[in-house]
Amino acid sequence: AIVQELVEDVGADRILWGSDMPACERTVTYKQSMILFQSRCDFLSDEQRNAIMGENLARLYPLREG
Repeated sequence: AIVQELVEDVGADRILWGSDMPACERTVTYKQSMILFQSRCDFLSDEQRNAIMGENLARLYPLREG
């Protein structure tokens, strides 16, 4: 519900995936937290999910060539 509210309020183009490492490992592993995000956020389109999972970060910090 929190992720859905954030997407509605600020937009998927302004959200970055983060695991809260290493604190999250008290409850779940990194892989489990990623699986939870992917399986519990079925309201996201593929485009929104891809943006949150890395495309937004790549846009903010583009790789330098050369």
